[in-house]
Amino acid sequence: MRLPGGQTRTAGIPYFVLLPLATVLWTNLHGGFLAGIVMLGVYGAGEVLKIACSPHPAERRPAALRAGGYFGTALACLAASLVNPYGYRLHVHLWQYLRDPYASQHIMEFFSLSFHHPAAIFFESLLLASAVSAFWYASQGRFTESLLLLLWGHAGLLAARNIPLFAIVAAPLVAAAVEAWLARLPHVEAAEWVRRAAARFNAMVAQTAVTDALPRWHVVSAAGLAMVAALLFAPFPPRHFRSEYDSKSYPAAAIEVLRRDPSARVFSSDVWGDYLIWRLYPAGKVFVDGRSDFYGADFENKYVDVLNVKSDWEKILGRFGVDTILLPPSAPLSGALKENSRWRVVYDDGVALIFRAVAKTAGKPPSVSSLGGGAGRDREVTKTTARDQAITEKIQIRSETL
Repeated sequence: MRLPGGQTRTAGIPYFVLLPLATVLWTNLHGGFLAGIVMLGVYGAGEVLKIACSPHPAERRPAALRAGGYFGTALACLAASLVNPYGYRLHVHLWQYLRDPYASQHIMEFFSLSFHHPAAIFFESLLLASAVSAFWYASQGRFTESLLLLLWGHAGLLAARNIPLFAIVAAPLVAAAVEAWLARLPHVEAAEWVRRAAARFNAMVAQTAVTDALPRWHVVSAAGLAMVAALLFAPFPPRHFRSEYDSKSYPAAAIEVLRRDPSARVFSSDVWGDYLIWRLYPAGKVFVDGRSDFYGADFENKYVDVLNVKSDWEKILGRFGVDTILLPPSAPLSGALKENSRWRVVYDDGVALIFRAVAKTAGKPPSVSSLGGGAGRDREVTKTTARDQAITEKIQIRSETL
């Protein structure tokens, strides 16, 4: 097996031996191991296209040997990926999850990027440069590069989570194409000032390349790394260097209330579910967390129905025995629960609300707020029990009078 740079070994060990071994580790760490196998397949497909399009028979045999090496290594990596606690069932699970439309319809990282987003201009620019580069590579008979740019460009358009991978693959390929174009620019029919500018730029690049090739100690980089490490491990690091969740976005203070009742069956969002696992494990159990592939589309749709206050949301919560609900004040379900006589607010700090079923709070105060929390934010709606009782008494007196 030969990589595009011409290397076939590292430390004397062939790549075709190392890649399957790396796949075993990759498979047991992250489900993205399939990307590595697909990449090897793309390299093999590029060689097949070279065989089909090459006008010189002498070029076909080396291309066929390279294609066989890539495809053989891809098969070896696929076999190596079976070395995991679930065997082939892991692959079946991934196939079913990737084919399920739930993720692309409900999970934000699987959404396509909105080109109205301020950061979209960078993705758009790289995408355009990749399209031009793919066409140029194909015209040079380098089909592997074209296939890689097309594959990951398509993946980036499908889901925002693929954009970083697209950038990692595309950036060096686009840079190599730009370098080749700049090398030719002084010799093309163009304005004299354009050719002179290109020649000067290329000369500067050549000088810089010689300097960069010199061995050196990267003192500045090491110093920067040391400074970041010192900040991270300092006794009182700055806020942005602390290994903690933002208390303005996560229910950090509400955790202490939940700890008092380890038997509570808590419903919360999937994002906060991840946080609850971290803070309450092993005693605390969550309704749902971010591992949507393990819960399945049917269960996840029920979860979404509850969050969006669909008609049967109470039945779903009753079916799972939910007696405690933790949500931010902005959630649609929070507003519905405030108006529901079967639920009471027992905690409110402005970031998180804790609702408990009335049956679970029998004999307890109807509303308990943290000191200073939730001030000026819908307090009348939150504490409705006393006012509801007065309204009921007035209605009864009027009915008796009539």
